[in-house]
This record gives sequence, structure tokens and C-alpha cells, in this order.
Amino acid sequence: MKFKGGLFLMIGIIFSINFVFAAVDDSLHLTIQTRTAGGIIETGTFAFVFNISTTSDCNNVLFTNTTSLTTDSKGIVSYYLDNVNLNFTDQYFLCYYRDGTLKSNSKMARVPYAFNSKFLGVMTKISLCL
Repeated sequence: MKFKGGLFLMIGIIFSINFVFAAVDDSLHLTIQTRTAGGIIETGTFAFVFNISTTSDCNNVLFTNTTSLTTDSKGIVSYYLDNVNLNFTDQYFLCYYRDGTLKSNSKMARVPYAFNSKFLGVMTKISLCL
């Protein structure tokens, strides 16, 4: 009798797992350290524009986000780009502008864990350090 109760409990747990995990959201987490052209850390509040493009020259923009962010004492900002709904089987570039000047155009890629977790129902974020 104990075996039947344990079996039903195990089946119930297996079927409820799908309801426990939230859907993978389409957010990208960015961590940026602001520096001058000479490499000196800058602190303060800056106007940021984050574009996702299909080209390294940042011309074909598929996603854009404009925000004002304040760094910590080490010049670091942490920010989530929400609602990035792109097909990550294609190649993209993250183009980062600060106060109207292009600072970086980094090639974006999913790490194996993040790619697989989207299909396994586990929460994931893609982090880029610029």
C-alpha cells in the first residue's frame, strides 16, 4: 500500500513540474563598465542606447533600447534589455552607444547552457560584459 501511495505521489510531482517552472523570458542582462578612451573608469549618469543589429557596422537595427543609467563607484552599470524576441539561430551584434558615441559592437552568442535551458524549461539570462 505504501508503494502505491509513493507511486501516485511521484507521478503527481512529475506532472506538476511543468507548472512550477516559469517560461523563459526574453531578457538580456548587460553589465558594462564605463571607461574613457584611455581606459580610465568614468562614473556618473549617462545616456545609453543599446541596439541589436544583424551587421557589425550597426546599421540594420532589429531592436533598440534607450535609457539613462547611473554607474556605481567602479563605473559599472547593470541593466536588463526586456522583450528581446529574436531568433537566436541567426548572428547578431550588440551595439552600445554612450552619450551618442558608439562604444562597442560585440558579436552576440548563446552559451550552450543558455541555449539548452530555453528548451528544457529552466530560467536563463544571457549576460554580456562589454
